[in-house]
This record gives sequence, structure tokens and C-alpha cells, in this order.
Amino acid sequence: MTRYRRQSLFVGLPILLAILASPVEAQLPTGVLSAPLEGGPILLELPMSVRAAGMGDAFGGWTEGSHAVFFAPGLLGEGFAASLYRYSEASSLVAVSAGTEWFGGSVAVGVSALEHGVSDSEPSALLRDPASLQYLGPIASASTTVNLGYARELFGLQLGAVGSYISQRLGVHRASTVAVDLGANADLGFGSLSFSALNLGPGLDIGTETLDLPKRFLLSLGTNRLPVGPFDLRGAGQVSRDGGGAFTAGAGMELAYWPIQGRTF
Repeated sequence: MTRYRRQSLFVGLPILLAILASPVEAQLPTGVLSAPLEGGPILLELPMSVRAAGMGDAFGGWTEGSHAVFFAPGLLGEGFAASLYRYSEASSLVAVSAGTEWFGGSVAVGVSALEHGVSDSEPSALLRDPASLQYLGPIASASTTVNLGYARELFGLQLGAVGSYISQRLGVHRASTVAVDLGANADLGFGSLSFSALNLGPGLDIGTETLDLPKRFLLSLGTNRLPVGPFDLRGAGQVSRDGGGAFTAGAGMELAYWPIQGRTF
């Protein structure tokens, strides 16, 4: 369950700063970092909310509120949201965001942080393997993103852009880079159609190697709420293409219950 509350953008800032300030300590065994690598920190490919995970990550079609700053720039909105994952005793992900109206559109800020153990000090240990988050590795790894985005309606479309600062720690090594996400959303009456281009930027230099960011191109379709007795029913589907040309698809449906205004299950 994820709870959304309409609050000022500044309500979430103390939480965001606390996450950024959390320390990560590790020792890196001696070794040689070698061959060029494709793909970047796994944090950039994980669902950034519990709702998104429950929808098979097909959440870009009707994302509401500030959490869109992570994966749907064209759908930025107001509110405050926070999610926490525990993959195992050694792996956790926190995502916090806040948004408000500003300058004729919406502005949102978000911070996500992933800490987990990896099998060794090679950068390849950071690549695209969600199953590895269930296991405790001897080398500490931590990824953090800080996102700031703005969206506004132009030419009948909701257009948005998000700038991201991305930081990766692997043992004693630390690297950082910046990236841009772009998005557009069209209202279809019964729902919305969204396109997002994510992680557009230079790679992360770790040791002697560079990890390219995992570029993603998403086409998402979502329906409006359909009242069914005391419940609301919604659906969404998404097709994703990565920078290497591989396609994936996902879909999901959500049944929501509002016992009290402002509290959704």
C-alpha cells in the first residue's frame, strides 16, 4: 500500500536530506577492473513505488502525483509519496518525492536510494540482476538518485523534463553522473497515453571502467478510474525498449478502496 497526501513541496525535504546523509562503509578487495561494460546501476531499472511493482511496473500510463519524477516526466503532479522495499536483510530501497503547482505547471523533487551487497568488486556485479538483491554479498554497494522535474501543458500535451544526479558506490570506489528524462502525456478521454525516454546521459566511471546508463524508452497506456460499487478499478499496460534494442512488456490492474477520504487501500 502506498499513501499519497497533498502537502507542500517542502514537507518532504527533511526526509530527502536524511537519506542523502546516510553513510555507507565498505572495504574493497584488491583486484583489476577490466572489460568495457554495458548497463548501469540496477536502481535505475527498479520500480520506484509499491504501486508500480504491483502493476508489473506498467505504472507510467496513469501515474499520479510526485512519484512520476522517477519514471514518467509527462505526468508530474502534486502531493507527497514514500515507498520502502526490503528485498532481504541486506538489501533495501527507499524512494521519497514531493510535488506542487508552480509557474503554470507542476514541479517535483525525488530521492531514491538502494543499498545491497554484491558478490565481488567488479563493476559487472552492479548490472541488471534483480534476483541478486535477495542475497547477501561481501562487498557493499549503494546507489542514489536526486531528481528535479517540471511538467506543463503545451499544444494539447502534458510535457515534462527531469534532471537527475546519479551516484554509485562500490566498496571504496565512488562515481557520479547526470542524466535527463523526457516525457509526454496525451489525454484520450477514457485514459491516457504516455511516452518516456529515461536515463539519457553519460556513463559512470568506476575505477578504470565506465558503466553506461541503462537507457529506457517506455510507451504506456492507462485507463481512468471505473467505479465498481465501493471500489475503483483501473488498468495499465506498458511496452519498454532498452538501449540495446530489447523489448519487454507489462500490464496490471488495481482495485482501490476508499474507506475515508484521503486514505486509499
